[in-house]
Amino acid sequence: MADVTFTILGTTGSGKTCYLTGLYYKMLRGMKGYSIITDEDSDYKLRNDYKKMQDTTLRLDRFPAGTDNLSEYEFQLEYGYEPILAFKWIDYPGEALSSKNEGDYEQYQAIKDAIKNSSCLFICVDGSLLIGDDIDEKIDNIKDECSAIINPFFSEYLKENEMLPPTAILITKYDKCKDDTNFEELCTIIQECFGAFFIKSKNKRIKKLLTVIPISLGNDLDYSDYMSKLKPINIHLPIFMGIWFAQQDLIKKYITDIKNKNKKIIYDNLKKSSEEDSFFLWRDSKLINELTKKIKDNTKEITKIKNLIEVMKDNNDKLLEELNKINIIYVDGNRKENFSEFI
Repeated sequence: MADVTFTILGTTGSGKTCYLTGLYYKMLRGMKGYSIITDEDSDYKLRNDYKKMQDTTLRLDRFPAGTDNLSEYEFQLEYGYEPILAFKWIDYPGEALSSKNEGDYEQYQAIKDAIKNSSCLFICVDGSLLIGDDIDEKIDNIKDECSAIINPFFSEYLKENEMLPPTAILITKYDKCKDDTNFEELCTIIQECFGAFFIKSKNKRIKKLLTVIPISLGNDLDYSDYMSKLKPINIHLPIFMGIWFAQQDLIKKYITDIKNKNKKIIYDNLKKSSEEDSFFLWRDSKLINELTKKIKDNTKEITKIKNLIEVMKDNNDKLLEELNKINIIYVDGNRKENFSEFI
């Protein structure tokens, strides 16, 4: 069963399906000791989709069409073949984002529920919208095709949960716009299109964590009539970010668990001592044995949790080495130099 859920959102044609396919294959082969695995059916589908994407003779047809239905995958991230975290990946068809207005409230509610239960959100912005020299046109393109549809989900999430999940804006097909839109211009565009992320909340407990990650499956794919070989760029960074935050959340949860178990140990020790001090005729030996076992079991569990926390901290330190390659990072609208400043 998955430990956490990640949801990817984007309009039709924004590259969500191709991104997942490329991500799976790259991580399947292993990267700096990390790899991911899934069930046999999902593995078969994703391997075949990637194999088709590698067939340059198919030209544009080599790329899978966007999903028409909800797609769910469960993956296990491993380091050195040892499990780190199981995660569920949820992909919705682009048109589902506006299904509330089209009468399909059930599907719309399903998206809201998936977002609500996600540790991290990924928003796909089609790099095709950033082609050209007119920055105002680029802003209008993204507002019309992306932020106007997705921003209401963030608004509802914040009202219901009094927080926003860590979010990554993925600039898909970045090879199409890399010569037209540099990082500084990209920052200006994203700030204008997702402006609410750059306003500090009045509630001090709410932090808005946003990264912008340009990704691509290769260089100049469409300019070569889609005959170029696949060469994924930055494709692993979003999932590393999601895993990092998920583990941070789990570490906080485990620390709370340790505190609660320590309280139980103190309480049981006091109760046990009191019973042991009772006059032998009224002393309850069965209760003393039960309390002794509970104390021993909770002590063992604390040791186990502490070891797990250390493993997670070590894993996150390794993930940071890659995550510090992300160039565009904001916390409450303030630009950060590197990902380590999230800590």
